[in-house]
Amino acid sequence: MGLLSDVRFESGSKDLLPGDLFVLYTDGVVEAHNYDGMEFSRDRLLAVVASHSEVSAEDLTRTIYSSVVDFSGKDRLEDDLTVVVLKAVSNTSD
Repeated sequence: MGLLSDVRFESGSKDLLPGDLFVLYTDGVVEAHNYDGMEFSRDRLLAVVASHSEVSAEDLTRTIYSSVVDFSGKDRLEDDLTVVVLKAVSNTSD
């Protein structure tokens, strides 16, 4: 997901178990500011994910977005906000 041609990235793999979450986000999520100048922060993002880990990936994405917008208290965010949530599900078709 990088746009710079001169940056090296490592690759790897990880097996996910049913219920595991993988959340990708841009800096606009954690760096969103409220009127007091406080950032939404990685800790707040982790708290939102932890408290809504049982919902669908789609609902979690919506919850993260609305949490950032509500926190900022602004009609328009200062930066882009991108969130991708992957949730591993069990294969029940045996």
